[in-house]
Amino acid sequence: MNKLNCFDAMILSAGNILLPHCNLDYYFLDAFSIKYYKVGLKKSDYDESVKSFVENNILKDYYGLLVTREVIHNKNAVAQKIEDVVYHNLKPIGIQMDSYYLPWNSLQFQKHRTHCFLITEIENDGYVCVDAFLSDNKVRIDKKTLIDNTESFFYFNYDEKIKKDNDLQCITSFIKGYICVERKEHIEKIENFADDILNSRCEKIDTTNSKSIDQSNLIFSIANIEWRRNNFSSALKLAKKNFNTSLFDEIITKLDEIYVMWGTVKSILIKNAVVNNGYNNKASQLVQKIANKEDEVMLLLLNLNS
Repeated sequence: MNKLNCFDAMILSAGNILLPHCNLDYYFLDAFSIKYYKVGLKKSDYDESVKSFVENNILKDYYGLLVTREVIHNKNAVAQKIEDVVYHNLKPIGIQMDSYYLPWNSLQFQKHRTHCFLITEIENDGYVCVDAFLSDNKVRIDKKTLIDNTESFFYFNYDEKIKKDNDLQCITSFIKGYICVERKEHIEKIENFADDILNSRCEKIDTTNSKSIDQSNLIFSIANIEWRRNNFSSALKLAKKNFNTSLFDEIITKLDEIYVMWGTVKSILIKNAVVNNGYNNKASQLVQKIANKEDEVMLLLLNLNS
């Protein structure tokens, strides 16, 4: 699953198992948020974003898919809980742990980062997992490593009866309410990011190898912003298709342009880190242009009239 962070990849992988052949792009109806942290994606920030998601009702309202999270306090109960869900209930279970310990991670034992994936099968001495963020294939982890390092479970339940009827007006009302809150600090966060780039206050990128560059906190954070513009566009494209409307056409065009611009920012900063040739000013100016375009998009969204 390209253009997804590990959490989104886990959610959509579970959705594809429980709701095969269902387009889940409405999941991204709130994907226009801007999250920028001066020191990258810290665990406390990650946990807060996960908490926000679990309290969000998009999957429940649009698909009848309920996601709940359980923080692990007793490691002795981990194996039994996985068995109850995967073996007895025949459902996937989501895992949150440090990717530092994952055998299929190219930076295993090199870099700590909170990570999410699914367990779909149980073997005698290990678990078969789906991790669409780090691997295109099913992967495997031994039971001890997983049990020792699991921080949280995610449970997935489908119930057709909890799904609501969502017409075009429901979708536009949701978007307008969401953007009304998001816009209060959205542009300020982007401008703070541009200022940090210009004055070299961003976290230094490790240029040891290409993998460490791509997974540096700064580049990962920018990539996540970039992906979410693409995914928000996909949600609007689904609404356009489902309701045969041109209501979102101008917004979709602007979002697709912004998606490309964030990718350019990422490329400039990678180049700057590799050759150390003073591209900060160019990247900062481009982020300022993005701020203006994102404000245009939010104004269009706030003025939607279905």
